[in-house]
Amino acid sequence: MKKLLLLLLLVTFVSVSLPNADAQVKNEEAVQIFEEANEEIENLILEAQKAALESDEDAEIIAELLAEAEEITNEAIAELAELGVEAYCVYVEVEIDGKVVLVDPLEVYHW
Repeated sequence: MKKLLLLLLLVTFVSVSLPNADAQVKNEEAVQIFEEANEEIENLILEAQKAALESDEDAEIIAELLAEAEEITNEAIAELAELGVEAYCVYVEVEIDGKVVLVDPLEVYHW
């Protein structure tokens, strides 16, 4: 009887612990997606700033930056939504060769 009670207690403990472990894995995955997307966008901004200094084609450089940043953001938002995380864009001002550009890195709304 004690063995049965101990086994039942063990099974209950394990079943209660498993959802928390899964939530932790999803949380870590969400943080990784979020950080990688924002890092990619930050790198794009730095590349665009450098390219604009070396070129007279600012409009093309800015258009490419915005398109690539939007693509990264949309992909990350979709991946985060699959994990149950709501994310959105917060536009930040970035200067590229004297021009102010609004770029859209991610913010998390709800974990």
